[in-house]
Amino acid sequence: MPFAHPYGTNSVEGSFNAWVRVNLTGAGIPAWMPSARLLFDQPEGALISGHSGHAFTVAHLGAPEVIGRFQGRVVQGGSAGQQMGNIAEVNCWVSKQAAGNAYQQRLRQMGDMVEYLFTSGREVAISNLYTGAGVPTAIGALIRLSPAQGQTVQNPDPANPDYYRRRYTVNYWWIERV
Repeated sequence: MPFAHPYGTNSVEGSFNAWVRVNLTGAGIPAWMPSARLLFDQPEGALISGHSGHAFTVAHLGAPEVIGRFQGRVVQGGSAGQQMGNIAEVNCWVSKQAAGNAYQQRLRQMGDMVEYLFTSGREVAISNLYTGAGVPTAIGALIRLSPAQGQTVQNPDPANPDYYRRRYTVNYWWIERV
């Protein structure tokens, strides 16, 4: 039997990322944005490409940590488990060169999209990515989300003086069962 841990990091982070990908544009997109360019896990390719000069990035910060233990680690139906948590970082990036004088407005609009996403949706169904990333099966468990918290960043980015950024962190947690 191949290894599978449907409540583990692979399934949780993958379900979180899929939910962001599907729902980021839930309230529509601004007229200047042909599509929401969305990148995961510290992309190695070009951050910003295309004429609109924007990108969203999502990264999970560190490894999940135990944030709550149940007495005897008994969760549900006699299963062992614990409450796990992590933090996701969601960034909005805009190229000042591509956006011209509208770069600050575009950055605020992108930030509004992130804030709306994590205010309108506070739960994500966990899917078992071990059954196949193409069509994973739901396991009947949820990831709970906090609202997006804006973080101060230095603009422009010293390493990329054309890029301006808004940074958000989102705390999330779930019950891991083994």
